[in-house]
Amino acid sequence: MTAVKKLARPEAYLETGSVERVGATLLVRLAASSCEARRAKSCLVAPEAGDKVLCAIEPEGVYVLAVLDGRDGAPTKLATDGDLEVQAPQDPTHLA
Repeated sequence: MTAVKKLARPEAYLETGSVERVGATLLVRLAASSCEARRAKSCLVAPEAGDKVLCAIEPEGVYVLAVLDGRDGAPTKLATDGDLEVQAPQDPTHLA
């Protein structure tokens, strides 16, 4: 039985966890056990090992919704699985 099936409830719920491994999927330590998780499309900050994350646990799987805290002094890395388009309909976008 997979960790997700052990954690599964009929409805989705939120839980904080700690990233143990980063790869094609993330290994996240939750209260009950460690499980494989995917980064949600809306989570633009790339999680790193040791980061505290907010997860949605649902019968279909575990998703990292947000990186809540990371290593002091570590740079924040934004990442997407595909192309990224930033729109600013009224004003030009400035990145510094």
